[in-house]
Amino acid sequence: EMCIRDRKQTRIECFNSLHTGQIRTVCFSRNIRYFVTGQDDSSICVVDIESGKLIKRLENVHTEGQSMGVWSVAFSVDGKYLAAGCRDMTVKIINTEELL
Repeated sequence: EMCIRDRKQTRIECFNSLHTGQIRTVCFSRNIRYFVTGQDDSSICVVDIESGKLIKRLENVHTEGQSMGVWSVAFSVDGKYLAAGCRDMTVKIINTEELL
């Protein structure tokens, strides 16, 4: 279970079925409006920070649909792209228009 909490540690939102694998990485968008998680199950989740709601989940981010796991995620400086580093040392570049 992944829970989002505010600064006072108040429980805002919890996701029971958001991930089927371990969360390996988290990063914030430059405007601090969203955060993205990368998981062992080769998925990426985009969450709205203010509402705590899931915006989008991308399944099988790894090339050719293999479940290799997403071990790193990072936004480009201009926020137009998200890079997802996979366990097999490949990187997938995702246009954030697909996510947000």
